[in-house]
Amino acid sequence: MGTILTEDDVEDTVNLSVKLSDPTDSSIGKVEVIVNGGYSIASQNVSSNEDTITFTVGADYSYYYIKVTEADGDIAVTAPVWVGTVEAVGISDFTTDATLAVQNQELNLTLDLYNNEKKDFNIDSIEFTIDGKTIHTANLTDLTKIGAMDTASYTFPYTYDGLGATNIYAVVTGTLNGVTKVYQDVLQIDYVSAEMVTKVVVDGTHYNDYVTGYYGDNMGNFTSIAAGKSVEVSVVTDEITEEILEDCALLVISAPAKKSGTANAGDYIPSTFEDSFIELVKSYVEGGGSVIVCGLADYQDSRSDDELHSSVQINKLLEAIGSTLSINDDEAYDARSNGGQFYRLYPSVFNTDSSWTSGIVDGQVYSQYSGCTVNAGKGTWV
Repeated sequence: MGTILTEDDVEDTVNLSVKLSDPTDSSIGKVEVIVNGGYSIASQNVSSNEDTITFTVGADYSYYYIKVTEADGDIAVTAPVWVGTVEAVGISDFTTDATLAVQNQELNLTLDLYNNEKKDFNIDSIEFTIDGKTIHTANLTDLTKIGAMDTASYTFPYTYDGLGATNIYAVVTGTLNGVTKVYQDVLQIDYVSAEMVTKVVVDGTHYNDYVTGYYGDNMGNFTSIAAGKSVEVSVVTDEITEEILEDCALLVISAPAKKSGTANAGDYIPSTFEDSFIELVKSYVEGGGSVIVCGLADYQDSRSDDELHSSVQINKLLEAIGSTLSINDDEAYDARSNGGQFYRLYPSVFNTDSSWTSGIVDGQVYSQYSGCTVNAGKGTWV
């Protein structure tokens, strides 16, 4: 075993001969021929503890190896014999839409498939398992095949009641050129208990900068970093309510859109903080909630409507929640020391006595891009 054969070296069949010996047991056990995807195409039980057996199988696969399963459950496998090239069909990706997987909380699983062959790949089944138990069988009503030189995907919702690192296996079985093929993939998800999760809510209801407005859909890094610390970030785009904030540890609010435009999150239009929203945030803060408020340089501000300026909206909110901080209607820049643009700053001086800068690493380069200046009021500079 371990041989590599070209297509010219084989005909319609492949002959595999294996010499078996186990001096410590009375019998060898079950001997199988395994091909692509772990599919068993032939098997034989060997009752003696020494034998040589030969399998003649179709030359329809790209690799073959022998698997021996003894009566006591011990398993031995050989190196594969490679025949020709691997067919260009299979699973391209297996993913989830959840950055943080929470016990008993629904998430979506997506299996992406591809077929770069000249013939259709007909799908017989798609099974998903955990610890050998089937958790979902795909409904193939609308997914009977992957056309030649085409792709397909299958998505389903799933809720898991377990905890910790969990392997979810996907097995796709089908036929290509009339020959059974099996493709497998595994997705590892680390489930955490709901009691261990800290919830962060991000306002996306006002076409907020970097969220759902200007430079929209740019919360990915923040969300991923937070998930690594068991912090679940939710971007709310319809309405933030008292119920949503009830178990929220942090509310993040960036400036509302100042003009119309289109970004990764879609179209956006000018927006302002409603009195009801400001009152909601005020009540949340008075109840012990924490808020991060984000400003932006004034270059996107409306020239005809001061009410749409970031500073006007942000300062109105800050004043309502009792903060003495305020942002200026300007842009912070440095014409001498910058990252290639006046408004791309690399600050290196920090208030090391502040609890907010306790994680600052000496020598690390930090970037401040197109921000406004801040009046600290009675606050502490960082």
